[in-house]
Amino acid sequence: MAVFCYLVILIYLQTSLYTEDTNTTQNINITLEDLNHTSNYRDEMLNITELGVSPTAADLPAPTDRTPEYVTGLPDLNESTKSPIPDSPRATAAPAPIPVSGVPPVTVTEDEEGLSFATPEVPTDQNADSVFGRSNVSSAPDVRSLPGYRYGDVIQTVNKEGQLEFFTFPASAGTAHCLDSNPAGFLKEQTSRCMRSFDLARDCTTLGTLSLGNYLNFSIRSGKNQEAKVIGVEVAAITLQSLEGTQMPVDPADSSSYFPMLLQSGDVCSNVVQQVKYTFVYNKAGEILNVMAAFLLGAIKNVMVPIQQEFQIMFLQENSQTTGLKYSGNPGYVLGRPLVAGTRTANGIVQFADPKGSLTTIQTSVDQDCLRGSSRRSPVLFGINTISGCTLKLSDGVNCSQVSEVILWALKGQSFPDHVASFGNSLPQNSLDWVPIQNQTISLGAQACSIPLSYHLEVKWTKYGALLNPQAQIVSIMETIITNTSSLAFITSPGGLLPVTSSVSFVDVSASATPGFKVPPTIDAKLPFDFFFPFV
Repeated sequence: MAVFCYLVILIYLQTSLYTEDTNTTQNINITLEDLNHTSNYRDEMLNITELGVSPTAADLPAPTDRTPEYVTGLPDLNESTKSPIPDSPRATAAPAPIPVSGVPPVTVTEDEEGLSFATPEVPTDQNADSVFGRSNVSSAPDVRSLPGYRYGDVIQTVNKEGQLEFFTFPASAGTAHCLDSNPAGFLKEQTSRCMRSFDLARDCTTLGTLSLGNYLNFSIRSGKNQEAKVIGVEVAAITLQSLEGTQMPVDPADSSSYFPMLLQSGDVCSNVVQQVKYTFVYNKAGEILNVMAAFLLGAIKNVMVPIQQEFQIMFLQENSQTTGLKYSGNPGYVLGRPLVAGTRTANGIVQFADPKGSLTTIQTSVDQDCLRGSSRRSPVLFGINTISGCTLKLSDGVNCSQVSEVILWALKGQSFPDHVASFGNSLPQNSLDWVPIQNQTISLGAQACSIPLSYHLEVKWTKYGALLNPQAQIVSIMETIITNTSSLAFITSPGGLLPVTSSVSFVDVSASATPGFKVPPTIDAKLPFDFFFPFV
């Protein structure tokens, strides 16, 4: 009987424990599967008032002696895995509820400084140095307060009526024909070529774009502010070109006399503008200090219409220090750049720093007086053949040697160099890169008074380097002086005028290019000594 009672008690205890474990597992399964219910219903089933917050010990029922010390596994398993837990202070604490989302609960602390970053300090004009850790920061000047122009600003002009306009630069737009309303920006150097169509007989003297004065009838404002000065355009050089292409520099002071003229034949218009070069000189503040213009005026025949006009604009910054040496190419000479010349001394070559070139010729003036025009000279430009002349008025009983000295000084200049750089960027310390100027005097007869009547410079150059990018190199230069063949009384005109001429020519002595072929390969084959055995 005792054994029977003992068995009944064990069965009762086992059934009670199994029933309690089954109820617990079902409650968890129902709670996890109820995802479509509202949060209030889930909180009611799980007895949680706030998701992710563990209940306190006061909210949980007091532990009893019948509380099993087992851990229930995943609710999806059919059989729960149980493991005994040793006695510990945590055994009496209720397990934390499992959130519906599967994310472990986050414990909320009362340390508010750890939940967010400190509010950054907004930098202002007063606290910028302290925020960024800077000191002694010098404030830069406001660009808007500068009196001059900035890069890309349109240059302002003033016309004859005093109206404010903008500097325009003729260029081709869409087609090859010239568009005269193209604005030019400050410090934007550019070169444009465009075609000009006109009727020669009708528009020779009336079309403004053919006249030199059309490109000088305005003034430049030095800056954009109200106090800006008004600067006129200065004529730096005028070169006349004939129908054959021969160029002759003239005095730029008489620019008003070189206007287009229709010759009597009716098919030739002279003094037509073919090239205009503007040079703007500015300072560091962006103020324009000076504006210079150089013109090329040529004769045009009716069959040459339409003509091509070239326009160029350059900007040079004023330099208060000594002007540095300028090159005329890198390395070979560039067409239209002055020849680099110098004088040999005991210490080497002394190169002249004149930006207009040190090798010059006399400039033709309106009155054709050699003495008056001797101070106005034109640089010898690479690749451009020129010819100029003047007259010298002689009086009776003049000293022959003195006349010869004056004419030679007028033709060659006061500081005539004796060497020319072979390349456009030859350095003075490389004396082997400089070519000496050879001279010869031609006199057809022995005269007691030798007067130079003609002076000619012949520059021989060649193409150096690869065929794809040849460089111009000067190989020799010769000056030729032709003296009179008769007495001084016979070579002068009835008015006592003695004409003299000066000319420069460039001769290309480049050898014709020959194609280069590689040497054909040679066959060096050696056969074994018994190759033809047993025949040989």
